[in-house]
Amino acid sequence: MDGAWKLKVGIKPTVAKVRIWDFSGVPDGNRNSELSRLIRANTANNIACLPHHPVSWFQRGQYLAELGFIDLAAGDCFKAIALANAALDKNPETIVFGELVRIEIAMSLWFLNNPKFRRMTTQSLNDEVDRMLSQARLGGYSTLTGIMFDMVAYWDVVNMGVETVEKALARPPVDSKEGAMFLSLAERPAQAAERLREGIPRLRNLMETPFALIEGIRVGYTYGRPWPWMKISHIRRSKKLTEEINKEMLIASDGMLEVRYSRVKDSAQYISTSNDNPSKSKSQTQDVLGVFTTRDIFDGETALIDRTLIAALDYDKKSHPEPHCNHCLQLSSCPVHCTTCDTAYCSKECKNLARHVYHKVLCGKDFTFLHAYGQPDESQYAFLLLRILAMCVQSNTHPLEHPLIARLTASYEGDHLEAWSLPSYILKPHQILEKLGVDPYTDPRFDTWVIRTIMSRLLTNLCSSKRFAALRPLYSMMNHSCRPSLEYLEDVGMPGNGTNLALLASRDIRKGEEVFVSYIDIERYKTREERRKKLFPWFGGDCACERCVEEELGLD
Repeated sequence: MDGAWKLKVGIKPTVAKVRIWDFSGVPDGNRNSELSRLIRANTANNIACLPHHPVSWFQRGQYLAELGFIDLAAGDCFKAIALANAALDKNPETIVFGELVRIEIAMSLWFLNNPKFRRMTTQSLNDEVDRMLSQARLGGYSTLTGIMFDMVAYWDVVNMGVETVEKALARPPVDSKEGAMFLSLAERPAQAAERLREGIPRLRNLMETPFALIEGIRVGYTYGRPWPWMKISHIRRSKKLTEEINKEMLIASDGMLEVRYSRVKDSAQYISTSNDNPSKSKSQTQDVLGVFTTRDIFDGETALIDRTLIAALDYDKKSHPEPHCNHCLQLSSCPVHCTTCDTAYCSKECKNLARHVYHKVLCGKDFTFLHAYGQPDESQYAFLLLRILAMCVQSNTHPLEHPLIARLTASYEGDHLEAWSLPSYILKPHQILEKLGVDPYTDPRFDTWVIRTIMSRLLTNLCSSKRFAALRPLYSMMNHSCRPSLEYLEDVGMPGNGTNLALLASRDIRKGEEVFVSYIDIERYKTREERRKKLFPWFGGDCACERCVEEELGLD
């Protein structure tokens, strides 16, 4: 965040309602520019120099909230709370880390070069540190719960519970402003519970299944956005990366398919519903890759075997005691085990590949806490994120520069909402990083905006079923059509099959033709309206593939 910001294109908030905070130093006439300056200065000076100072994270969270990036503000407020709790709670497990926090706060007072602080006794200094920690914790909880209200993440507010609120209110308020904050914070769990009760009837009419209703209750919502400080290399795929992907595609397809820039963006494939220019899709400003044939492919011919590099499985071991390969998820009757941690694989090939890509930093560590989500699909996404982060830690690579993540793009078209929850986007990633030996306070490569970007890309590139989630490195290069030219060879979600994907031609395909897959189950969503509604998260507008256009014109 401390680099150059692209402010000329404007800043679009990640929430419909922007909370206006009361703090000085921000002139009304140049609000975004001044806020970006404050965030850059806070990141480069305060956080970079004293990364374990909770006030620095809380202040940056306030600025981000004012700018409208409240999902990122939630991450900073969470860090402020975690640091304050470590220093105030005297937990034996975090007491050493808590002392580090206290030392950094004391150092910050010393750096002020104020005679008042330099003449303090040890007890007076400790009292001042306690006061600053209590203020940061109170402010963090108050801001975080307010943010979650704005994202309608009422479930998370309720789950924070009365005990958490009591911790924030452990000392009496020092002034009327704090007193009002105390009163507001104390009432929020009950208010959130009431909002949930009011919203259930409306959600019941929108959700297709009881399971979907439960999921709808447990999440809030934000808009996916590209961040104004992102480097071009973190947004667009480089020529070098494209060439590497093409080499992979040629090998996996036995020379039948290649990757190059697609003209989908020029053919009204996506009809934007944006108010800015309804006739022109914003995707026309982005690079779009596609997959093309290098020779004629015949109906039924296998065109591609896409071998999964990152996948995660979550299943009840009591109901399904069969051993699954920890890498490709294939059922295996004679598993090969890791010699150190006894992790099972279906073959030496999978074992060696897992060790080469991500397993070294996972080996021997306990990540069973990720099962605490309560729902299998959420747990498998957490384990998938674990492997992605482990892959980046093991290779010592910025996540957005790793070839597997850099090739993926998120859909920022239109204003479609993305589900958000405190455990999925903040708490679990934070715990994963700490378990992997990464300090989330000192390593900007794993800042909240990076995790948020990864999650946005997973939403539009993840292949999943009730039991597994997988990232397929080559399948994700293919564009969508409701009349696909490639289809699955088999249902990879069935027990006994791994997550490796085989695609075969559903018709004869000419040399040089772009091949398409379907992002949705077109047998389930038969009408154009149903398909377009389901495809909206990818396109931010209506799908305008050949089939949809023909149906709209009455030519089918």
